[in-house]
Amino acid sequence: RQLLQSPVGEQIAQITLFGSSARGEDAADSDIDLYIVALESPEQVGEVCDALALEAALRFDEVVEPVVGCVDELREQYPPYFFRNVLRDGQEVYRMDEESWRRGEAANFLALATEYLEQSRDNLALGHYRLLVDGAYNAAELCLKGLLRLKGEPIPKRHSRIVQRFSRLYVLSGELPREIGRWLNRGLRLRNRARYEYHTEITERDAREMLELAESLVRALEERLAL
Repeated sequence: RQLLQSPVGEQIAQITLFGSSARGEDAADSDIDLYIVALESPEQVGEVCDALALEAALRFDEVVEPVVGCVDELREQYPPYFFRNVLRDGQEVYRMDEESWRRGEAANFLALATEYLEQSRDNLALGHYRLLVDGAYNAAELCLKGLLRLKGEPIPKRHSRIVQRFSRLYVLSGELPREIGRWLNRGLRLRNRARYEYHTEITERDAREMLELAESLVRALEERLAL
């Protein structure tokens, strides 16, 4: 309760009790093991957890061992073995409501997309079009992931599948214009050539089109998070 009421409380997505206490095998000197999932700033959340663990030791003579992970780990198709075991065998004692969880993930994607977009704009002035295309497409794809999570969708592993799923949900439905779907397909091909094909010439026009695509998707995600 103190953790949820702390300055990082809004970043706590899930708390799971694991280890001997969760299995009902705890002894008098057993530790209380907690796996805490943070939406963002896991280092800051960890510092607060450590401070509260110390307080519990001093006030109640209890040893609390918090393990803090990031929500990104839970999105992985094959998360680390330790986390799989905790989530399978542990006891969930707190979980953020699903809408707040999804919106928090989407906001994280937006923040990272904005950072990539700003760096891509810098590369335009420098004439670094290859890097710009790579970074701008990354910004666009991060927005696609955020938009998928807003609808409660899992994120596919393959780049092309992300575009496909996004297009079905947002383009075919008419929520976003068809041009975005076409730009994304072209953008993925251009990004792949920019990254892997030395002889491919990336023009200023290519670069500006990728910037426009990324900017339009950033706006789309911003607008939906503002609702």
